Amino acid sequence: MNWNVLLLSLSILACIPNKVFAADFRYELGFEAGYFENLNLEADPVSDEVSGLVYAGISVFEDDANFLMQLDSRISTINYHRDVGLDQNRANLEANLIWRIQPGRFEWVLRDTFTQTAINTIESDIPTNRQNINAFTTGPNYIIRLNPKNNLAFEARAEKYTYEVNASNNRGSIAARWVHSVNPAFEITLNNEALTVEFDDPVFNDFNRNDIYLSSNYRRGANEITAEYGYTILNTDNIEDVDEDRFLLSISSARTRTSSIRLTYSDFATDTGTRILDGSNDSIDDSLNDTAANDIFIDETLRFQIFNSLSQGNILFEVANTDRAYKRQTDLDVNLKAAIISGAWNLRRSNFFTYNFRYINRDYVNTREDNDYVYSLSYSYALLRNFRINFDVVSLERASTLENDSYQDLRFLMSFNYTSS
Repeated sequence: MNWNVLLLSLSILACIPNKVFAADFRYELGFEAGYFENLNLEADPVSDEVSGLVYAGISVFEDDANFLMQLDSRISTINYHRDVGLDQNRANLEANLIWRIQPGRFEWVLRDTFTQTAINTIESDIPTNRQNINAFTTGPNYIIRLNPKNNLAFEARAEKYTYEVNASNNRGSIAARWVHSVNPAFEITLNNEALTVEFDDPVFNDFNRNDIYLSSNYRRGANEITAEYGYTILNTDNIEDVDEDRFLLSISSARTRTSSIRLTYSDFATDTGTRILDGSNDSIDDSLNDTAANDIFIDETLRFQIFNSLSQGNILFEVANTDRAYKRQTDLDVNLKAAIISGAWNLRRSNFFTYNFRYINRDYVNTREDNDYVYSLSYSYALLRNFRINFDVVSLERASTLENDSYQDLRFLMSFNYTSS
């Protein structure tokens, strides 16, 4: 069991004023039974598997003039009865604390994220190919208001990343920004960010990076345009210094009261740790499993989304293309293409269906090409006000140019969930 995460959650809760619990405190308890035709996603599975999972979670939210806290935590234990899989204890934590020492001017930030990422990023996403990671950051924000249209903003952070298997590292960062408000709908920001990373294991390359870029945001009603342009200087041990352009263009528009579209193009240098604490786990396969823990990579992504809210549900259509080029681990270079359809259909008495279809093509430049198909259908039924029973059917299929990497799997899940509100 990851008791450190549980103890951290409880210690944070112990420091929360009693009024927080009156504001918004929730908990959940649940049990899930599962059947897996091919748990380990093998070309020739040895046996099917049956599992039982018990979980508990808490959620706390408070926001006032001097204090903001958001905490979501879940712990679970899963038992595989036929020993095809290894029994596991899992934990997830998202804790965000802001102490507004001088509201609107000086504040102190603390964030902690406990989650999982891959051990071997080109292998299948199975339980034995996951490792725990804890990312902790803390530091001040300070704003100098020059006049009604111009602000100077400064940030400093000390960060600690702890990986279960490898690549644990310490980070320090500072940032300075000049924010100019052209009018109530249009804002321009000049950014200068510096980051230094030192790994515990000398086998990995320490690095420094400096990002200088101009960003702008225009918002009128339900329409928004965000743009960034600048460059990144990467200084890495044993590798020649590199200058990389960084670019972002995001356009979103609500065509009607019930539908919206978004087009996004981005091209920038990043790494797993940065993505985790930035909350930017928005890769097209919806998993941290496709990123590496100890290398910088250039991520170029084009994405188009259409969202439509219906009278009894909603539907999201998405297509995307991503190219990732790694600075050192070039064997991980990959192109990903995806088409995704997901949504929900609401029935009477708060009962609903959710559905998801994903097609993902992964072309690893130096090794293989995979075509993944994921189909899922879920039904949630409210037995009582706070008690639900859920049924899930999931189909996973991979066709790979390497025969031993192809697989098929069908999963049936049934869960009972109680929430306090």
